[in-house]
Amino acid sequence: MDNHGPIGDACVELAEDLKAGASSTITAAAIVNEIVVQTALGLAKNNNNIVPVFKSANQDGNDEINKKTLEHYKNTIHYSI
Repeated sequence: MDNHGPIGDACVELAEDLKAGASSTITAAAIVNEIVVQTALGLAKNNNNIVPVFKSANQDGNDEINKKTLEHYKNTIHYSI
């Protein structure tokens, strides 16, 4: 993946020949997130809107839904608490 960041990655000049603030951290996260979103959209389109994604734990009831997802995919997802 080419994130089109500056050579040397840092983007904030602190002093002559001294930079900080890696741009790759943000751009790589955005690129990977877009890959996940596009994959989910493709799955939704081809699987009647059935997409195996985890729901936010910040909403009531989603922990139970996520447990069911883990149970359904237990032979594929290897996760321990």
